[in-house]
Amino acid sequence: MGKLRSEYWNHFIDTKADNSQKGNGEEFEELIKYLLKFIYGIEWARTPKSHDNNRDFWLYLDDQHVWAECKNYQKPIAMSVLAPTLVMAQIYEVNEVLFFSRSNINSFAQNKIM
Repeated sequence: MGKLRSEYWNHFIDTKADNSQKGNGEEFEELIKYLLKFIYGIEWARTPKSHDNNRDFWLYLDDQHVWAECKNYQKPIAMSVLAPTLVMAQIYEVNEVLFFSRSNINSFAQNKIM
């Protein structure tokens, strides 16, 4: 597998009429769908756009319940962005949560969840 060039990532950014940019979450989720299938060898269930319990994909493996959440953000991700997914994962007794993002998780959030 080759390294993705920076030009490839432009596919996941929408430019508005005023030249401001925003991440295209739907396109990013499509990429993650393929990555999850490649890594796990099985298709993950995808959640609806709303009322998704703060997850984008989920999978049951044997007795493991795994969630994946995608964040197509440009700035570092704060704990306030991750917290809803972590709370819902605790409620639903999820064994593992995978976060996928173009940006880093900020150091405060890393220290809290590691």
